Amino acid sequence: LAAVNGLDGVRAQLALQLLGAVSIPVPLSFGAEAIRSLLGRADRVVVDAAGAARLQDWGLVDRVPWLDLSDLPPDPLPQAAVRDRWQAGVALGPDRLLTVIHTSGTTGTPKGVRIGRHGMDLQAAALGTNIHGHIGPPRYLSLLPMSLLIEQLFALYVGLYAGGTVVVLPRDVGPLGDGTTPPHAYLEHLRGAEPTLLMVPPALVEALHARQRAEGLQTAADWARSLGLTRLPMVCCGGAPVDVRILRELAASGLPVREGYGLSEASAVVCWNQPGATRAGTVGRPAPHHQLRLAPDGELLLRSPTVFLGYDGRDSTSLRDQDGWLHTGDMATIAPDGFVTILGRKKDVVITSTGRNVSPGWVERLVRRDPRVARAAVFGD
Repeated sequence: LAAVNGLDGVRAQLALQLLGAVSIPVPLSFGAEAIRSLLGRADRVVVDAAGAARLQDWGLVDRVPWLDLSDLPPDPLPQAAVRDRWQAGVALGPDRLLTVIHTSGTTGTPKGVRIGRHGMDLQAAALGTNIHGHIGPPRYLSLLPMSLLIEQLFALYVGLYAGGTVVVLPRDVGPLGDGTTPPHAYLEHLRGAEPTLLMVPPALVEALHARQRAEGLQTAADWARSLGLTRLPMVCCGGAPVDVRILRELAASGLPVREGYGLSEASAVVCWNQPGATRAGTVGRPAPHHQLRLAPDGELLLRSPTVFLGYDGRDSTSLRDQDGWLHTGDMATIAPDGFVTILGRKKDVVITSTGRNVSPGWVERLVRRDPRVARAAVFGD
């Protein structure tokens, strides 16, 4: 599926999965070499106008069978019927392969993470039930590319379980992170969308913090006036850590941001700071269906029914030990009350000449607390 985050793309994604097809969302930013590897096992390519243009750029128009979404009639199936059919499983087995998500590959061969239907069901049901209990049926504004598993989870499946609505950006606005629009500009789209739920990257949290400081926002009412909203959304954030100072200042001003942690190999979400169980600087507690512990070196280990079905065409058994624990590659601490703090990637740890192990992410966050520093990167020599 090569499409932007439009309604056509959302309809196509749901239709493919209701039919029992395995969907492969294509990141439109990938290069031709990566795309040829990604589409090597695809039977069909479904595109919208943007996807068709990229097929031309990739030199694949005459090499793969493709279907243009604009040629299809409107879907007559009401939202409730889609939700009922999804929850009924459409008489398909619970352990079937649902989608393949590619987590890298702007150059070279991308890595395909095989996600099972059962794992996504568990995630969507747990998150959807929890979120519905706090805010009712969510109205979700889709800002991130649908090729990201976290965006699929929130934009499609959580809404289906919680009876919610998904709102997409205007056709001429690309998704957040594609490089065409600065993060702060997306704040203006909240006014018309009236979302009650957002999943955002750290760049948008920083844009919110910049607005809070520039306009002197101190209360939830101030935020509502500034953003043009009648109700402030629940804002969730993941992908990279946010400076705890920013999180505390936003919360004090009436707009809490709920950090979480996950990875595609665990079907997107492992922990999050939910209402009533929030601690700034941590990624919250794990969902009930996840078991977490630390390896002797501090690596975070996970055991869960949401763990992925393996990499596409590659062996993934090396990620799990003999007891079924997934080695996440992330260094962490776990507090006695279950709150998890992510320190950084294990492979990025720098060992100094005196033998000290240092996580670059920890140093970078300290450096970026200085308001004169916009970005920081630490590496070892």
